[in-house]
Formats: sequence, structure tokens, C-alpha cells
Amino acid sequence: MKRFFAVVVLGVLLGPVAFAADQPPSDASIKALLDSMHASSLMDNVWGQMQGMMDASVRQASEGQPMNEAQKAIAKDMTRQMTDIFRSSMSWAKLEPVMVDVYKRSLSQSEVDGMVRFYRSPAGKAVIQKMPLIMQNTMQAMQGMTQDMMPKIQKVAQESAERMKAAATTDTAGGDAAKP
Repeated sequence: MKRFFAVVVLGVLLGPVAFAADQPPSDASIKALLDSMHASSLMDNVWGQMQGMMDASVRQASEGQPMNEAQKAIAKDMTRQMTDIFRSSMSWAKLEPVMVDVYKRSLSQSEVDGMVRFYRSPAGKAVIQKMPLIMQNTMQAMQGMTQDMMPKIQKVAQESAERMKAAATTDTAGGDAAKP
């Protein structure tokens, strides 16, 4: 009986602690997590990388054709305007409440607490410090993959456009031009 009573008392005393661990995290703890992750400064790094990606896309879209000075200026202005749109639409002031909501719906308080401890540890700080380099290397690797697949995509698009053109001129009642 003493054992049963001890288990009940222990359950009553520790139950709220275990229950609290499964609770949604507080906004303050999520903001502490985002702060320990340096999330706002990581976003700043994203914009610089995005600019580089857009510049590479412009070069790729020109298919190696040289651009005159006016065209280069237009392309530079276009990428600047696009980056400005991204920056204003996805500023940290606009993104932080979204992130807080996403983390709140996705993580428990104990998970957020554990992540805060990690990002404040030496290993976590190293991850944060090296994340811009990791992102840059990932973007470069993806650009290489994209460059390899672009001729294939362009070929499929060209062939599909030709098939669409042929299908438009074929009798739709019994034509088979749309078949591969």
C-alpha cells in the first residue's frame, strides 16, 4: 500500500512536469531559439546568395550570347529589383511571426528548449557560424545540377512546343498528332 501511495504521489508531483514538456512552446522560447540560431542574420546571407543565383540565371538565360552595356545594365537593374521585392516581401519583421507560428505548431516546449541548449553550445555555435558557407556550397552544387539538366529541359520544352503546334493543325476529332 505504501508503494502504491508513493507512486500516486510521485505521479501527482511529476505529472505536470511531464505534461508541460508536451505543451506547445511559448512565443518567448521560440524567439529565444530563433535568436540563438541567429535566424535574422542568416536571412541577410540568403539575400546575397540569391543575388548571385539571379546573376547566374541571367547569364544562363542569355545562352552565352554577349550582352552590350545597355543589356547588362537592364539585367543588373532587373536582378536588383527582384532582390528588393524579395527583401521587402520576406523581411525578418514579416518572416519572424510566421516562423514563430510554424515552430509553435511543429515543436513541443521540450524540443525547443533542447534546440536552444544545442545552439548555445560550442557545436551549435559552430553550425550557426558555418551555415552561410554550407548554404553557399549547397547553392553552388545545385547550380551545377541545374546547368546539367537545363539542356534536357529545354529539349523537352522545344519538342512539346512542336507537338502542340502540330496538334493544333490536326483534326481534333480523329487526329493522333498529340500522341508521343
